[in-house]
Amino acid sequence: DPAALWKGERSGLGFRSVRSILDKTEGSANLDRFIAGAVQDPERVAPALALVRRYGALGLAGELLFILRPLIYVMGIRKLGVRSWRPWALSLLVELASRQMVRTDLHAGGTAGPEHTVERDELSRRKWLLLYYLLRQPFFGRFTESRLTRVADWCSNKPLLSLLGSLIQDYQPLWQQFYFYTAGS
Repeated sequence: DPAALWKGERSGLGFRSVRSILDKTEGSANLDRFIAGAVQDPERVAPALALVRRYGALGLAGELLFILRPLIYVMGIRKLGVRSWRPWALSLLVELASRQMVRTDLHAGGTAGPEHTVERDELSRRKWLLLYYLLRQPFFGRFTESRLTRVADWCSNKPLLSLLGSLIQDYQPLWQQFYFYTAGS
C-alpha cells in the first residue's frame, strides 16, 4: 500500500506511517498496553495531596521542627557566634528529633514506612541533608577542612584526579563563606 509509506524529502528514506502501524493488531495492542500501564500507576493520575499521608500530632510536630531548624541554627549563631558548637549541635539534634518523630508517625499507621514515591524521595533528600553538617562551622573548621585540603593536595599531581583536587580547592572558599548559612542546609 503506497499510502502506508512516508518518504523523507531530503533523505529519500521511506517509513511506515503511524496510521499503518496502529491499524495492525500488534501496534494497537502495544499502544493499548502502554496506555493501560500509564493509567494504572496511581502516582501519575492522583492529585498531589492524595500522594502524601496525613500526619498525626507527632508527625506534624516533627515537620514543624524541620521547618524551624534553620531559624534555630541562625538564632544560635547570632547569639553565640559561628565558632560555637552549641548552634551546630542544637540544629543537628533538632533535625534528628524531627526525623525520628516523622518516622515514628509513619510507622504508627501500621505500615512499614512511606507509601508513595513523593514521601520516599523527601525522606531520602532529608537524609542527604545530614551530610551538610560536615560542611558547617565549627565542624568544618575543626575536622573537614584539613582532610579536604589533604585530599586536594594528594590529588594535585595525579592525572585525572587533579581535576577533583582543583574542584575541591576552588569550592573550599565558597563552603567557608557562603554555604553554611543557607536554609537548605
